[in-house]
Amino acid sequence: MEHILVSPINKALTRSSPYRPYGPTPGTTLLCYRIFVQKVRDGIQEGLELKTAIRQAITYCKTHDILADYFQKNESEVFDMVNFKWDQKRALEIAKEDGIAIGEADGERKATMKIALSLLKKGLPVGVITDSTDLSLEEIRKIAKDNGLAF
Repeated sequence: MEHILVSPINKALTRSSPYRPYGPTPGTTLLCYRIFVQKVRDGIQEGLELKTAIRQAITYCKTHDILADYFQKNESEVFDMVNFKWDQKRALEIAKEDGIAIGEADGERKATMKIALSLLKKGLPVGVITDSTDLSLEEIRKIAKDNGLAF
């Protein structure tokens, strides 16, 4: 079913309109975007696949001079952005993997700092500790200070 916009809105959106002599007026860009999104939704409701609904909505907007210049220049980007399908399960998997990696890195860092503390307590030279742990001199100083060791 074709949706027809109210005439004053159509006039405000057309290039030749006296309401829009120098491009979109404030607020019309958002209205145009809403029309585009609604066209995509309408296509999906009619049983179209998302990709087809997006293509038809873009064509509709270009034909009816709704963000036509923008769609002409950025059609593939718009298509890719709207076609992006959020996969909650995959997003959670990635977040879990990232969390594990962060946890592992944090654990490795704590273990390295514990080793540095142990070496400090044994009186090893700072150069040996920095070489053995890859910690900076400042980090070694902080570990010594935090644990009440003279440096």
